[in-house]
Amino acid sequence: MVAVVGADNGTLPAKAVPFEALENIGAPLVEAARTDPDSPAIIAYTSGTTAAPKGVIHTHNTICAEANQLGGMNAGGDRPSLTGTPVGHFMGMQGGLQLPLRNGQPVPLIDVWNPARVLAIVAKHGLTAGSGSAYFLGSLLDHPDLTDDHMRHIRHVGLGGASIPAAFTEKATAAGVSVVRMYGSTEHPSITGSRHEDDARSRLHTDGRPLAGVEIKLLDDAGEPVSTGQPGEVWSRGPDLSVGYTDPALTAAFFDADGWYRTEDVGVLDATGRLTITELTTSPAPQPEKS
Repeated sequence: MVAVVGADNGTLPAKAVPFEALENIGAPLVEAARTDPDSPAIIAYTSGTTAAPKGVIHTHNTICAEANQLGGMNAGGDRPSLTGTPVGHFMGMQGGLQLPLRNGQPVPLIDVWNPARVLAIVAKHGLTAGSGSAYFLGSLLDHPDLTDDHMRHIRHVGLGGASIPAAFTEKATAAGVSVVRMYGSTEHPSITGSRHEDDARSRLHTDGRPLAGVEIKLLDDAGEPVSTGQPGEVWSRGPDLSVGYTDPALTAAFFDADGWYRTEDVGVLDATGRLTITELTTSPAPQPEKS
């Protein structure tokens, strides 16, 4: 059954009901529904840095594994975090909704990222903010309303979702923020990352090590592993990896039979096993063949 918001019976798709009718359907739930944990739970649409949007299928197991990955990193410290990424975005949904529930914390949300309003809310409710792409933290650090009291709350920030210049992480560190970098995608949300207790070079200049249960390999154009310090295309697999796309042709193009996901991003592994992304995907994603 599909519930549609803002539609009347005359415009409903087949097998759909108005959202308002849900409370009147069947008897009240008296116990949790029995669900296959490996069945699809959400479809998250992403275009990444490619072209057409792609529907990414996550199961109950993969999204719960992702929440555990994020919780284990503790990127925002112990404070509840005001998330700037919309909850319709996979990381907004995880960081803004699921992770607070996992941690037994309140769910702070904001409709529009207005830096002045964010700073006021942070101070009033004792939250932290700025995690996500560098824009969110940068907009707070550069705002004229920023005070030492705000900085007392914004002590731990996790950055990811876009390129993170070393100059920016050094600027944030100089301002008193402990920054960790993370790397992932909607298809595989948490591939690598650092922790706040790691040394500064690792946190500020690399994207960290593979997280618990995650494996990565870097391959050249011939599909052969590259040497330490040499660039290669990143392949990954792990407990939070999605099960594929809504389009079987894209699944076949990016997921192999052994559970590896081809990110198309290019990175370098150092001697300590830390990954640094050097090139994010810019080429269009393969399109399904037309019959």
